[in-house]
Amino acid sequence: MSAGGGVWRNSWNFNVCTTIYQSNEQGNNYMEVTKPSQKKGKLWNNCCYLVGPIDKCPEGGATWRKQVKNTFGRLGMDFLDPTDKPNPKLNEIQQKIQELNVLKAEGKYDELAERVKLIRSFDLRCVDKADFIIAYMNNDIQMTGTIEEIVTANREKKPVLIVCEQGKKEIPNWMFGMLPHYYFFNNWAELEDYVVGIDNGSIEPDKRWWFLNE
Repeated sequence: MSAGGGVWRNSWNFNVCTTIYQSNEQGNNYMEVTKPSQKKGKLWNNCCYLVGPIDKCPEGGATWRKQVKNTFGRLGMDFLDPTDKPNPKLNEIQQKIQELNVLKAEGKYDELAERVKLIRSFDLRCVDKADFIIAYMNNDIQMTGTIEEIVTANREKKPVLIVCEQGKKEIPNWMFGMLPHYYFFNNWAELEDYVVGIDNGSIEPDKRWWFLNE
C-alpha cells in the first residue's frame, strides 16, 4: 500500500460517478464529483474532510485524495480536500508549498506566518464543517497539521477513520486512547469495506455518526 493509491476493492454495483471540471471566479479548474442517481445510503450528502501530510509528501498528498473521491463519490458524499480548494490561493499544492519554503529559507518569517495562518484557519474550519474524517498516516513523513486536525475532530466527537501506511499496529499508542480502534485500518481496502458497511447499514454505527438523510 502507498500514498499513491494502494489497494481498493472497486467491486461495487454502483453507477460510475461523473467527474467534471468547472472554472471558479479566478479561472482555475477544480474537480467536482457529481452524484449519481442511485438508492441513497446513510452517507448520502454527508461531508468528509480528507486529512493527511502534504508539504513533506513527494506528490503533495493529492493522489490518495483523488482516489478516495473517485471511490466514495459513488455514495453521494461531498468532500473537502486541502489540495483542491475552490479558492486557489489557499490550495496546498506543491507550488504553494515551495513558495512557503522559499520564504522560510529567506528568513521572511512574518510573511510565512501570515500565509500559513490563513491555511491553518481554513483547514480547521473544514474539520468543523465535515461530518467525518478520513485520514492518511505515514510514520515516515513528518505530520503536524494532520495531528492537529485529528485531535480537533476527536474533540468534536466526529468519526476519524485512519489508514496507516505501516499498518494498524504501527499507529501511535496515544491514538488508541483517543479514538475507537475499529476506526483504524491496515489499508484502503479495509477502509472501503467499513465505509460501505456504514453506508448500507451492514455495520452498526457508533454514537459519533450522524446521518443527514434519516
